[in-house]
Amino acid sequence: MMNSILAGILIGGAICILNIRWLRFFVNSILLNMKNVRGAQVLTYISFIFRYFVIAGILYLAVISRVANILAIVTGFSVALFSIILIFFVQSKKGVNTNGRTTSLY
Repeated sequence: MMNSILAGILIGGAICILNIRWLRFFVNSILLNMKNVRGAQVLTYISFIFRYFVIAGILYLAVISRVANILAIVTGFSVALFSIILIFFVQSKKGVNTNGRTTSLY
């Protein structure tokens, strides 16, 4: 029982970080490829569908094989997301160099 909770928290955190990295990668590729708008739209749709199929597949396999608890996965995802948001908030308040800026966003 305890191993499935720990595995769920780790899987949830890993999925959260993977999702944010994928989102950053695809937004960056779309912004760099602004001349080919039609190609960027197709890439966006395909990547959106593929990303969520991969995440759903990982969750399905983890829950069906009883490796992880679904509530632990949601908890791990939430904790990772909250900590990432908190880190960006603290960095923007301190005026740390975030995305090329040297001052806070306010």
